[in-house]
Amino acid sequence: MVEICGMVGNSEGCRDARKFWIWCHSSGNSSQSILDDILKNYDHRVRPLKDGPPVVVSLQVGVEHIGTVSESAMDISLTLFLIETWTDERLNFTAKHPIHLSGLDGYRIWVPDLFFPFEVHAKPHDMTTPNMKLVLHQDGTVELTLRESLTFACPMDLSRFPMDEQSCNISMLSYRYCSKDLVLHITDEGFILPKSSDLSRFRIVGQETEMLDIGYGPAIHSGAQATIKLQRRLETYALTVYMPSFLLVIIAWLSFWIDPRSTPARVSLGVTVNLTLNTLSKGQTESMPGNSGVKALDIWLIVCQIFVFLAFVEYTVVNASMMNEYYRQLQYKKERRRQKSRKKSPDGEETTTEENSDSGVDYSLRLAYILDKISRYAFIILFMLFNAIYWFAYLY
Repeated sequence: MVEICGMVGNSEGCRDARKFWIWCHSSGNSSQSILDDILKNYDHRVRPLKDGPPVVVSLQVGVEHIGTVSESAMDISLTLFLIETWTDERLNFTAKHPIHLSGLDGYRIWVPDLFFPFEVHAKPHDMTTPNMKLVLHQDGTVELTLRESLTFACPMDLSRFPMDEQSCNISMLSYRYCSKDLVLHITDEGFILPKSSDLSRFRIVGQETEMLDIGYGPAIHSGAQATIKLQRRLETYALTVYMPSFLLVIIAWLSFWIDPRSTPARVSLGVTVNLTLNTLSKGQTESMPGNSGVKALDIWLIVCQIFVFLAFVEYTVVNASMMNEYYRQLQYKKERRRQKSRKKSPDGEETTTEENSDSGVDYSLRLAYILDKISRYAFIILFMLFNAIYWFAYLY
């Protein structure tokens, strides 16, 4: 007290500081004495309204931060505030100010035994002190506030990935009390989500709450559930998967403009595009769970690989037809050289003639150009038709 007066430095300030100290000290003593008085014959093992109607516990859930949403583990991690409010008439008192309980005092009164059925991992916060607040009000209303980081199981349907929407549930249930002893209650207004999210792959598109009756053991237990609705950000995958794979198919299509006789250029282009597309597909597959089934992205990548493969097959057919015709004409030319025909000229001289085989080679080259020309139009028309069907099916 002397130190406070010394810091204030004047008599009037010292009087105010003394009054403040006396008020705080008397208030603390008053709260402690009231608490000791009402807990004198209090049994924290017995619920309020022991032989009466069920205790109604109102819940409020405020999500502070959404950490990660994992497709491979199918879970969601978040930090939340959980506020539980109920009335215990045994805790009525006459003081006008509420009583704040901390430390071991919080274990001296009855509290609901809630748990999270689909919780995978939980971490209570204790920096700098345990993040728990218990407040008693004059009419016996009790308010318990907890701050925790939790990971919940979030089963996902990935058949429309990455145009999918997922719903992750925060479920709460009484562990010991059945619905005739304890009822949980939550409203949409009591479920608060952050206005902005740091999630790079999802956006929050909705929320809902509901009360549940869940069969747990031989009895029915009252439960509450808050649901976070998430929509995947398609633009992320459009830039990293769809656009690169689309361009790879276009590059494969451009190979039809390369001269059929330029075998190294067309073969190396086809192999490079195919390997690049396989690497892109593998990178996406590794980040997914093994039992996720066929996804929309899988269909896209498979069809892109088919188009790239068909471009490679088309050149194989073109090259094979050219080489077959070339070797056939070469063999024919050798045969004609061995079987020369001699004819008499008008002046009586003998002449040797042989059939020109260049026309066969020209025909095979023209056939290759025709196949390439047909492929140019058929390839792009079929690919654009696939695009129209694909995007219409998954976006509408």
